Amino acid sequence: MKYFYYLCIACIAYGIYLFAYHLLLGDLLFHTDIARDFLLIQDVAVNHRFTLIGPRAGGIPGTFFGPIWIYLNLPAFLIGNGNPLVIGYFWLLLMIFGLGAVFYSAKKVFGYEVAILSTTIFTFTITFLAPGFTQSFGPIVVAPILLYTMYLFIEKKHIRYLCWSAVLSGLLIQFQPAFGSIVLFLTFVLSLGILIKRKSLQYQLVWFLAFLPLSTYVIFELRHNFLETRALYTFIFHHNSNAFQQVTYPEVAHNRLEGFLDSINFLSMNTTSINSFFVLLNFIILSLWANTKKSGQRTFILLIYFYLIGFWLITFLFKGTVWNYYYWGLYPLLAIAFGSLFLKIDKRFFLLIFILFMTVMITNGYNTVKGWQDGIYAKDTSSWIINKEVAELVYNDAHSDFGYYVYSPDIFGYSKKYAMSYIGMTGIYPMKSYLCTKKPTTYIIYESTPPGSHTDPVFWKTASVSIKTKPVWRKQIHTVIIEKYQLTAKQVEQPSDPTMICGLEWR
Repeated sequence: MKYFYYLCIACIAYGIYLFAYHLLLGDLLFHTDIARDFLLIQDVAVNHRFTLIGPRAGGIPGTFFGPIWIYLNLPAFLIGNGNPLVIGYFWLLLMIFGLGAVFYSAKKVFGYEVAILSTTIFTFTITFLAPGFTQSFGPIVVAPILLYTMYLFIEKKHIRYLCWSAVLSGLLIQFQPAFGSIVLFLTFVLSLGILIKRKSLQYQLVWFLAFLPLSTYVIFELRHNFLETRALYTFIFHHNSNAFQQVTYPEVAHNRLEGFLDSINFLSMNTTSINSFFVLLNFIILSLWANTKKSGQRTFILLIYFYLIGFWLITFLFKGTVWNYYYWGLYPLLAIAFGSLFLKIDKRFFLLIFILFMTVMITNGYNTVKGWQDGIYAKDTSSWIINKEVAELVYNDAHSDFGYYVYSPDIFGYSKKYAMSYIGMTGIYPMKSYLCTKKPTTYIIYESTPPGSHTDPVFWKTASVSIKTKPVWRKQIHTVIIEKYQLTAKQVEQPSDPTMICGLEWR
C-alpha cells in the first residue's frame, strides 16, 4: 500500500501541474466574467472605490454576489500591479488550499488512507476549472471546512463549532449566493433540531454570527432602499412578470435531474449507464455507512448526503435554471464520500475501482488542458495573451494621447478594456488613453462578426461611436480588428451615444 500512496501523491502533483500549465505558458482564461472581476478589483485598488457588493448574479435579476472575491484577490492584484498571471498563481495557491481542506477533513475523520484517496479524486474532479477561476470557486474551499465544523458540533457538542458553522455559512453566500443560501438554510434547520433535542435552544442565537460575513449585504440594503430584498420579493411573488424568464415545471424537473447526475458523476461521461452506476454507487456508500453502528465517521457521511439531497430538494422551490457552478461546493464532499468506501469494502476491489476511475479522470484532466491549449491558448479572445497583444499593438502604434472604443458581441468588451487599462498602468508607455472618448487619434477595437448579424459593428461605429470616416489603417489579430482613425476637430466634437456601455454599469 505504501507504493500505492506514493502513486496517489504523484497523481496529485500531476493535477497541480495541470492547474499550473497555462501559467507556465504565460496565459490565462480571460473571458467576460473573469475580465469583469479584474475591472472590479482594479476599481478598488486604483480608484479606491470600495464596494459593498460584487458582480451581478445571473440567477435572479437585481441581485449580486458578495465582494469577498474582489477583496480576496486584492493583495495579489497589488503585488502584481494588476498582472493577471500573478493573480493566476494566487488562484493556484487557492486550489492547493482547497486540496488541503479536503485532506485535513478526511484525515481527521477517516485517517490518512481515506484522506489521500479523497484528495486524489478531488484533484481531478475540478480540473475543468484549471484555465481560470471565478467567484464560484470559493465554496470548493469552504464547503469541506463547514462540513467538518458541523461534524465537530454534533460529535463534540461544543457550541463554538456551531459558531464557526454560522460564520462559514454566511461566507458561502458571499462567494456563491445560490449554493450558500441553501447550505445556510440546511445548516440552520439541522442545528435547530439538534439544539431542541439537547434542550439548548437558546444557543441558536449564535446564528446572528452569520451576519458578520453578510454585513456588506446589510449595509448595501440599508443604503439602497433594500434593492436586493425587493428584487427577491418580486421574483418570488410576482414571477409571472415579463421581467423574468419563464421555466415550466417539466423543464425544472429535467434541469434538476441533469444537475444532480452531473454533481455525482466524477467521470464527465454523460451516459445512462455511467449515470446509473454513480447513483448506485452513492446509494451503496450511504447504505453501508447508515447501517454502521453510530460513530463519528457515520455522522460525517450522513452529513454529506444530508447536504447533497437537501440541496437538490430545495432547488425545486426556485423556478429557474440551476447552473453547474451553483453546486461546485458539493464536489469535495462527494470526493470524501467516495474515498470513505475504502473502509467499507474489500481493499483489492476498491483499489481496482479507484484505478479505473483515476485512469479516466486523469485522461479527462489532460484532455481539458489540451483542449484549452488547442482551442484557446493564444488563439481565442478568451485568451489573455490575445487581449494583451491587441493592447500592445495599439500602444506601440500611438505616439501621443489617444481615445479608444471597444465593442464585442457580448456588448461589454471587458477582456479588451482590461487589457488596454493594464498596459496603460505598466508605465512602459508615456501616453495616456481615454476609453469611450474621441481624440485626434482614436482607435476602435472590435470582434469580427458576420455582416447583417445583430452584433454587426458597422452600425455601432456609425450610430453609437459616430465615426463615419475611413480608418487610416486596419489590422486584425485572430478575430479582433483594430482600426486607427485620425479625426478632425469637427469629428472629435461629434458626440457618441451616451448610453454606450463603457464602464461597469452592468458589473
